[in-house]
Amino acid sequence: MSKPYKCTLDPETIERAKTEINEDPETRQEKLDALRALFNTQPMIRFRNDDAFLLRFLRNKKFDVDRTFRKLVHYYEVRRDYTDIFGLFQPLQYRYIFDAEMEMVCPGRDPQGRKVIIARNSKWDVDRYDVVEGFRGSLMMMEAILQEEETQVNGIVMIADYEGYGMKHFTKSKPSLMKKLMDIYENALPIRIKAMHFVNQPDIFEKLFSIVKNFISEKLTKRLFFHGSEYGTLHQHVPSAMLPAYLGGQLPEFDNSEWRERLFASDSEFEENNRYGFSNCRRSLYCDKTDSEFAPTSGIAGSFKKIDSF
Repeated sequence: MSKPYKCTLDPETIERAKTEINEDPETRQEKLDALRALFNTQPMIRFRNDDAFLLRFLRNKKFDVDRTFRKLVHYYEVRRDYTDIFGLFQPLQYRYIFDAEMEMVCPGRDPQGRKVIIARNSKWDVDRYDVVEGFRGSLMMMEAILQEEETQVNGIVMIADYEGYGMKHFTKSKPSLMKKLMDIYENALPIRIKAMHFVNQPDIFEKLFSIVKNFISEKLTKRLFFHGSEYGTLHQHVPSAMLPAYLGGQLPEFDNSEWRERLFASDSEFEENNRYGFSNCRRSLYCDKTDSEFAPTSGIAGSFKKIDSF
């Protein structure tokens, strides 16, 4: 997987990276080497070590090498421990999930250079698709999006459209799974979630959110916005010019064919990435430590069954 790294960022984004995430082209290689030097301290993990992959994590942690290493270790921890999600993690195995278009990537970027992703609950047929399959597809999509350097720097904006969400969906949304998902998104994936917008929330959403909010960090909580069916307030954050008509936008409904093809074409890369991680050792490296960086979802080795009660 090792390929010579070539920066693809434009001058404006390079300057933004210097200001926002402490990325200096002059010291970039030095930081990469310092991160690799820590790999020897954890011989039970086979680390992927190409520049392009490691830069995702350095950018996510603003080039703080120690914090980056902790997140990288946790990335491999969740892939080891959450076998229900990562047990078979290749796009071609789940064509039917991507064909359902439960998640859409909007064309272009917002004025801050961020990718905008729409999750459509109305596309989730609970009689056909297990919730784990949907989350697995979402995470594969995020892994693919993270290949874009501009997204690594500028981050993403998520829009969760709860049109069509009902009791059948709610009963499938187990707290244990919600906790795992938030652990992955906040503590393991090197994704910069800059905002999450909720639209068309039904009454039952309040019950769902009362559970999920316990697993969301204070930092992310401050980036949540609730709009109901008032798209005008959504457009104050996300330009209507890049949104489909069903969200009050100016675009016709679009499909995800381009992203699907990108995912399917990268199936071998997913297969190769799955070769990295823990050996047979089951010990969680940081499960005996208190670290606010992993709060409130630390201690992933424990059982989730006790929280699955509504």
